[in-house]
Amino acid sequence: MLGIMVLIFLSYIFASVSYVSWLSWITDLVPEGIRGRFFGTRNMLNGVAGIFFLIIFGEILDVLHDRAWGPLNIGFGITFTFAVIFGLVSLVFVNRISEPEELDGAGGQPLANRHVLQPFHEVNFRKFVTFAFFWNFSVYFASPFFTLYLLRDLRFS
Repeated sequence: MLGIMVLIFLSYIFASVSYVSWLSWITDLVPEGIRGRFFGTRNMLNGVAGIFFLIIFGEILDVLHDRAWGPLNIGFGITFTFAVIFGLVSLVFVNRISEPEELDGAGGQPLANRHVLQPFHEVNFRKFVTFAFFWNFSVYFASPFFTLYLLRDLRFS
C-alpha cells in the first residue's frame, strides 16, 4: 500500500511540473479573446470522451469479471494498453503544433505583479475562484461516499 501511495505522489509531482509548462505553452497558442470558449469546448469534449470510454471499458471489465480470475487481469491489461495507445496518438498531434514566436518580456515587472496577482483584481474572477473552491471541496469530499452508496445500497458491480 505504501508503494502505491509513493507512486501516486510521484506521479502528481511530475504532472504538476508538466502542467506549468503546458499552461505557459497553451497561453501562447490560444489568443486571449477566445480562451474561455476554447477551454469550455475542450473540457466539454474531454468530458464526453471520458464518459464514453468509461462506459466502454467498464463494460469490458464487467464482462470479464464474471469469468475466472485470469480474464479480469486481461481486461485491465486491455484498458491500460488502450490508454497508452491513446496517449501516444495524442503525442503525434501535439508534435504537429507549431511553436509560436517568443514574446517580449513584461518590462521588468516582478512575476507576482505581472501574472499571479493580476487576476485577483477582477471581481468576477474572485467569485469564480470562491465558487470553484467550494464546489471542488464538496465533490472531492463526497465522492468516496457516492462509491460506497453505489456499491452497497444500489448493488452496482
